[in-house]
Amino acid sequence: MLDKAPIYEVPASALTSPPQGTPRNPKKLMIEEPSYFIFNVAMSAAWGTTPPNVFMGGCRGDKNYPQPGTFEYNITNNICDSFPMYMAVDYIRVWQDRKTMSYGCDPASHPTKEFIKAHITEYTNALNPDIAVAGGATCNSNDDCTADGSVTGRCVHLRCQCVGLWTGPRCTRYNRNAVSYGPSIGVAGGIFAAILIAWFAGAIWQLRRKRSLQRHGEVQMRQEKSNSNTIVVY
Repeated sequence: MLDKAPIYEVPASALTSPPQGTPRNPKKLMIEEPSYFIFNVAMSAAWGTTPPNVFMGGCRGDKNYPQPGTFEYNITNNICDSFPMYMAVDYIRVWQDRKTMSYGCDPASHPTKEFIKAHITEYTNALNPDIAVAGGATCNSNDDCTADGSVTGRCVHLRCQCVGLWTGPRCTRYNRNAVSYGPSIGVAGGIFAAILIAWFAGAIWQLRRKRSLQRHGEVQMRQEKSNSNTIVVY
């Protein structure tokens, strides 16, 4: 794009309805599985172009070739002076027709996620482990971090944060692997700790109450004994 005008584009018809001047150029079906786009930004008038003076050593040749002052000498210097050359792509935008194409990286006809999950060892190694991603995508509002119909995440400091068992960069996937019967280990540990504290508190209260009753009984016994030893004189 340059001033909001496309300067180069590849229409879908170039793949779905290519020119049919030869039987070796058949129509192509758009694939449904997730794919990579490889853009070769190298440009040349012919394939296999070689650098200047490739058989003479360096880019500029030697002192005898090309001959100083000639056109070949000047053009060689111009090319060599421009090295290194870089070509950068600002961005590539791809449009998909949601009515006729699968949208997303896990189409129903080709369950890519399930295939990768079933063959996870072929996609990971010691240096590239399988890491669950929960949130982290850039966002402007909570709508960028939630699934349709329910609140699954929120936008905090321009980054998505998932809630509950929702996962994925934008919190749109439910982590079924985290679902288990009964409370989690943390909740179960908290309940057990609360029960243990309550049991200790009850035991201490019972012990103190027993000692209090014993002291009260001892006082009553001393009073009764004192009353029985009292002599009344008339």
